[in-house]
Formats: sequence, C-alpha cells, structure tokens
Amino acid sequence: MQLSRSVDRFIQLAYSPSAPLPGVLPPAAQAIIRNAQLATAEEVDAALQRLREPVERAELLPAAVASLVCGTLVEQGATPECAGEAILRRTQKTLALATSFIQACMREAAGELPAEVCVTRYREAVSKQLPQEAQAFARQDMFLSAATAILLRSGALRALFQRDDAFLALLKRYPLDEKLYYLERLMSMLDGEEMLVIHPELKRGYRIRIDGIADNFQLHTLLADTLIGDPDEGWLPGTRPDPLAAEACRDGYFPQEDDPEAAHFPLVEGAFNLWNWTALRPDGTLPERPFDASSHWIWNEGTPADIQLFEGIRVILLGPPPYQRTWNAGRFFPLMKGELTVCEVLSSARVENWLTRMARAPR
Repeated sequence: MQLSRSVDRFIQLAYSPSAPLPGVLPPAAQAIIRNAQLATAEEVDAALQRLREPVERAELLPAAVASLVCGTLVEQGATPECAGEAILRRTQKTLALATSFIQACMREAAGELPAEVCVTRYREAVSKQLPQEAQAFARQDMFLSAATAILLRSGALRALFQRDDAFLALLKRYPLDEKLYYLERLMSMLDGEEMLVIHPELKRGYRIRIDGIADNFQLHTLLADTLIGDPDEGWLPGTRPDPLAAEACRDGYFPQEDDPEAAHFPLVEGAFNLWNWTALRPDGTLPERPFDASSHWIWNEGTPADIQLFEGIRVILLGPPPYQRTWNAGRFFPLMKGELTVCEVLSSARVENWLTRMARAPR
C-alpha cells in the first residue's frame, strides 16, 4: 500500500502546474524507491507499469525523474519490460531534440570547432531561441542512464530497438559520441546469434550460439574454454583457460582493475588467432604469414558484431596464435551473463564443404 500511495503522490506532482518540481520531485522519487524495498515483486512491477504514463506524457523534468525511478527499480530486480519500451521511446524523442540543440550551437560557431566546444560557447544564446531543445539537452543524461539500465537487463528490448531503423539512425546522427558509448555498445550486442567456428588446419567445425558477449576478449576466452578438450571426442587440442577466468567471462566473480586482487587473478592467454572467412586462401588454408594478412583478423578489441558474414552467418576461422598474448578475464558489462553454447559439432564432410565454398567465394 505504501508503494502505491507514493506512486500516487509522484504522479500527482508530475502533472501539477504549480508545484516547484525541482524541489518536490526528488523526495517523491526517493519515497517510491524506499517503499519498493518493502514491497513484493508483483507490487513493484505494478508500480513500474503506472510510472509508464508520466514517462510517456509528462513534461521533460518529471518524465526524466520517472525514468530514473524506473531504472533504479529495474536495477533492484524489477521486470524491465514493464516500462522499458516507454523509457526508450522517450529517450529517443529527447535525444532527437538534444541533437537539434547541439546542431544549432554548431551552426552558431560556423566553423570546425568540436561539438562540445560549440555547446559550451553558445548554449546560453541558443537556449533562448530553442527552449524545449535546451531542456532536452539538459535532461538527456537522466534518460540515458535509465535506458542503459533497461537495455542491460532486457535482451527482448535490445532486439526490438536493434530492428528500429529510426532509433539506430538517431544514435549515428547524435553529435556527442561519448555520451552514447554504453548505449551503443548495448545496441551492438548479438543475443541468440548463431555462428560457425572452423579450424581449417584440423578440419574441425562447430555451430555455436552466443548470448551476452560484449567484446571479443570475452568471446575468445569462451571459445577456448568450450572448444578445447579431448581431440578423440571431436574437440580441439590446447590448454583451456583457468576455470576462474572462464567463469569470469560467464557470470562469475572478477576483480575490477583498481582492486588489489586484480594482480592475483588468473590471466587468459590467447589460444588461437581469430580470422574472418575472407582470410581463407584458394587452397582452403589460412595465410602462412599472419601479420601480412592482419586486415582479416578478428581483433579481441572488437565486438562479435564486427565478424563478417558468409552466406548469412558469421564465421570464425581459428589458427595458431602468431604471438603470445594475455588479457584480464571479465565482462565489459559485469551485470550481464555471458554464454557460449555448442549447438552442433560439424562432420568432416560439412567442414570441407564450408571451406570449399568460402575459398571459392568472391571477396
């Protein structure tokens, strides 16, 4: 009951024409968060569903605060889909207005100054011309924080907005890239993505599925942990990562860089070199001089979305590491569980068939 009443109070204030919102909304928001600690999961989800209305319809400040409240509740375990789409749609509208504001500041500069400098110099003047856009620019970080919390916890909403061309175009058009860094990383995630992994020299191949893997350091580690095993049983020779390091790339503990324990946590040593399919030579082998063909490498610093498609599926070719390389085990998004599943071990005939088609394919 207390949670419901605190939501009532917040919504009343959100639409009040006379309330001094900067002073009264934060305490009302804190009351919701505090009372949610004592409520059932069903009651918290019901509160999220009710807060969807001010997120969608209220003025920018109360909508931004409502979004932050929802994001906090989701961080505490509430169901992100209850209000997630509303938050992401309002974030989209706010970013569109903020983009117009930044572009107006850049036009005032009439030169090659960075967007950040243009906003600093001309924000006050442009705010008088475009007050709504200026408000959106001022509140955008609140929406971005809530949107990130939602996308971090909902693969379904990530998938929905990955198919939204207007949303993706807006992210590309937005002038201040650093503000969207985490949002863009989340939008590049490949959830439930199937890939082919083939070792051309050993004629071994696997169809895998990945979820929650944000970069190729994590992917490389899980490939080694999953595919290295007894060659007599169809797996690859080699040394698997330390179990602690492998679990750190799934959902296990790992220390942050500034944690004293980081110095004692096991490192991962590269077991392979990862190649795009375009590296394959006409005879079905990988280049003998790997550094001369590094443009075909799948870099650990990249993401799974960078891996090139062949006939509609991303393909990873495995070769020996060209040099010794180690890295810290972990997850770019610590709250997201990483998974790599072997869906199928390919027969030798199918591996040969894939290699033949790739070797003959135009580049």
